[in-house]
Amino acid sequence: MAKNCGAVFDNLLYVQRSSENQQLFDTGDGSQRQDRSMAVTNPSFPLSYKGIACLLSASIYDRFVIGQVQGSECINIYSIMLQPTWIIRECAGILASLFANANHTASIDKGLLAFLFLSDQVHTKVTLDMLEKMIPGPVGDEWEMPALKGFQLVAMAAPLSPDQDIRFLIYKLIDRFLDLCSDDARLLVLLELIDRCPMPTMKASAIGLLKDQVDKAFKASGDEPSCFSSRIVVDKFFPILYRVEKKWSEKDEHFWDDFTFIMQAANFYLYLLIRDRSNQTHVRDTEQSDWMQEKYVAPLKGFISRLREKYEKENALTKEESLDIKIMQLNMLTLVIDRISQEISKN
Repeated sequence: MAKNCGAVFDNLLYVQRSSENQQLFDTGDGSQRQDRSMAVTNPSFPLSYKGIACLLSASIYDRFVIGQVQGSECINIYSIMLQPTWIIRECAGILASLFANANHTASIDKGLLAFLFLSDQVHTKVTLDMLEKMIPGPVGDEWEMPALKGFQLVAMAAPLSPDQDIRFLIYKLIDRFLDLCSDDARLLVLLELIDRCPMPTMKASAIGLLKDQVDKAFKASGDEPSCFSSRIVVDKFFPILYRVEKKWSEKDEHFWDDFTFIMQAANFYLYLLIRDRSNQTHVRDTEQSDWMQEKYVAPLKGFISRLREKYEKENALTKEESLDIKIMQLNMLTLVIDRISQEISKN
């Protein structure tokens, strides 16, 4: 049908958005308002943005997977005249909307296919201005949104998806996106993920992405200077990574909710101390080390010691396996903190 009738995704997108511009109705006060709830109103020709996004994904699959990878005959519903940059500009919003419900794996995998393909085809450097630029939707109730917000919608599906393959591929997509960003845009994206994301698992994964960017920056130290091998790492990320939260003392569950994030943050600090022996990031400055010991390392170590003592007393009475696991995890975190203290002492 798509091939014979010319119902390719870019034509349908044009029809839908053109009809939107004509959907004006009287509000009763002498003015007119646009009704974009359903641009194409003929019940015999229902059209939705989600359907257009899915057709885009199917078009990419037909041409580049069936046609090129598998070498089979395809139906050619993806126009060779289309530029990937045009698809990003016009369709990023409706593709991001496929990630709105993390449990809808069938929708997310179509969005992933399209975004992974586009990330491989587009080589334009993503700047701060581009992240702030409005992209057309709709995404939920919003008919346009900043590109950064669209990215956050995609990223949020990673920790919430029940499918481990989907989670892995979203993280790979985020990593690819970061590689396309300029240094300042990459910095903003990582700060948003670590500081503003409400999901501890996503925040913990973002620390891993930060570590990867720092590692790449040090390996490319002979090339153009990067903020990820400079003091910016310590100044921007340490205040949000290394905070002993009051809620941990109020309820043990709050600490365990954040445990993966805490462990990742501690490992990142240890990694940076070992990786940056030349002190490019100023991580080994005496003032910085004293601040970390006073504000984070010593209070965290004291908290862990009290919590472990409590669990050991409870375990002596109940012999619960869950307590054994928690004590083991606390011991692992203590080992990392001890390594940190050893590294700091070498300054």
